[in-house]
Amino acid sequence: MDMSADNPFADLMTKAVKLKGAQQAQLRTQYDSWPQYFQHSLFMQESVVTVRSKPFPERIADAEDMKAAGNAHFNAEAFEEAVAEYEKALAVFKYLENKDPGWKKKGIEDGDMLITDFKCADPEDQKQLDALKVSCYLNIAVAKFKLKEHPVCIRACDDTLELDPKNVKAYYRRAQALITPASSGALEFDRAISDLQKAYAIDPENRGVRKLLRELLEQRTKQRALDKETFSGMFNRGQVYDEDSTKKDAELDEAAREEEFQQEIEEAEALARGFEAQGKTEYAKEIRDKITQAQEVRSRRLKCVDFFNPTPAMIANAKENGYDGSKLNRMKVHNAVFCVCVLELI
Repeated sequence: MDMSADNPFADLMTKAVKLKGAQQAQLRTQYDSWPQYFQHSLFMQESVVTVRSKPFPERIADAEDMKAAGNAHFNAEAFEEAVAEYEKALAVFKYLENKDPGWKKKGIEDGDMLITDFKCADPEDQKQLDALKVSCYLNIAVAKFKLKEHPVCIRACDDTLELDPKNVKAYYRRAQALITPASSGALEFDRAISDLQKAYAIDPENRGVRKLLRELLEQRTKQRALDKETFSGMFNRGQVYDEDSTKKDAELDEAAREEEFQQEIEEAEALARGFEAQGKTEYAKEIRDKITQAQEVRSRRLKCVDFFNPTPAMIANAKENGYDGSKLNRMKVHNAVFCVCVLELI
């Protein structure tokens, strides 16, 4: 049978496959939210699966060997291979299983997922296990950073800090992964500074942390000064223009700014919902707090005094101060209706 692209049946089959894939994706939203290194635990080879049934001393020893193999690959700059070995070591103790025997044909569904996260009865054994996990997560983070897979690097740092909340390396690496991508904005910048401040509080002598924190704080200070200078410049322009054209331009500018503002709010909301879908509720809350803050500032900015439309009270007040109040509506400024605004610097 002809299955070329010119064959209508082939085209129909292609569309059907895409539709099935989209429908299947809706059944595994939780699975898709997990980081790759945990997803891959579902597909481990028999050599790893067999180790899971061994007594803990043998089990941890085999996992350490896997980590050592990963370190050898890392030192050879074979980062993908290194990550694969770290994933194996982690999958000996924390892994996914599918309770549906026919899942490989049917596909992955959240309802069929079983999570095993082995815990030791002996506290000392648990310390050893946690140390192994922390080491593997950190190594994955470094490897993924070098591979420019920054979101996975951040997730690995998250898992590290869940086990070891005072891990300076995880805070430092996460800060780097937050600010390195070209798409990073103010939110990532602030989160990176927060991470570095936490790391500095734990280890004030760490040179890498101190250096990067100092650089980011200096950059933020310069940016805020630039923003303030730019904003202040709006009130220092004295060129006079035709009243009607200036007012129309101002109205158009304001409408454009409002449209842009609303678009940014929608994009931020979408980002917050994305974090919520991944279980990162603290990031979603941080974004929504910023949204609320921005809306409050904009609301205050819009409460302005419009000199193009002076009220009787404004005209009377102008006369009391020796000005011809009837001429107030002839005052013009470049690029905006002159407003007296009370703004809170944030």
